Amino acid sequence: MPRILIAGAGAVGSGVGGMLAVGGNDVTFLGRDPHMSAIRHDGLCVEGIWGRHHVPSIRALTSAREIRIPPDLVIVTVKSFDTGAVLEQIAPVMGDRTLVMSLQNGVGNAETIAGNIGWERTLAGMIIIGFEILKPGTVKVTVQADAIKVGRLDGTMDEPVERVHGWFAESGLPCDASPDVRAYLWSKVLYNAALNPLGAILRVPYGQLREPQPWQTIEAIVGEAFDCLRAAGIGVLWATAAEYLAYLRDFQIPATAEHRSSMLQDVERGRRTEVDFINGAIVDLGRRFGVATPVNEGLVSKIRELQP
Repeated sequence: MPRILIAGAGAVGSGVGGMLAVGGNDVTFLGRDPHMSAIRHDGLCVEGIWGRHHVPSIRALTSAREIRIPPDLVIVTVKSFDTGAVLEQIAPVMGDRTLVMSLQNGVGNAETIAGNIGWERTLAGMIIIGFEILKPGTVKVTVQADAIKVGRLDGTMDEPVERVHGWFAESGLPCDASPDVRAYLWSKVLYNAALNPLGAILRVPYGQLREPQPWQTIEAIVGEAFDCLRAAGIGVLWATAAEYLAYLRDFQIPATAEHRSSMLQDVERGRRTEVDFINGAIVDLGRRFGVATPVNEGLVSKIRELQP
């Protein structure tokens, strides 16, 4: 039975970690009160589109110092700006063979992990599933736009990738082992960049963003992103902006129509958002390769005004 540590057990970490525990894995949460306290006392409830599950057997900790046995796998689910800090926190409890996988928004997280422990122990994951903490101890799975992707940024399909994929799949989590995880990560940036900031600014779920005015802005966001990706030589799952926009309009938004963006949830709670790792990643790419990104720059500035 693998020992799995969820480093940053918020909404995403609680949903994924809860299902891994349902699958019989030895799961430990590292997170914040009052969520951790509620789980310690009453267990974790996972509800929503994956059914209703009560998981009484998850260790819910607020300090890595309480971990006694090195985990086989650490799944990092903190906000991207906290990746370095959580790696420093868990470093003393990791073994020489502990694998660490990023399951976060944006790009650059796997690189940060590898800079600390090396590429041989670093996995990358892409998740495009909506989660929300309804109250401490209860997380809801709201929407699912694709299966979780697990792999390495260089495309290597080796035993550690297959092992972690097996743990996910055997727990009932929708998951694929993929040699194209880098392309999936940038493809998720497209999705998040198009919908997250507008959902936060307009205070609406994704379904309302197909209206003419927000959709015009989405077309500009995606157009700038494809110009940057093309200049950088980065491949994604669609050849053109028009192809992706059709997929976004006809599949991704309908599949996640009721979802309120994580950026909106952060703004409402007075928290820092991940806009610098989403639309900001497009802006940074544009600056590196001489591509103008005025719409994405404007959204980054607006979201920064809304956050603390």
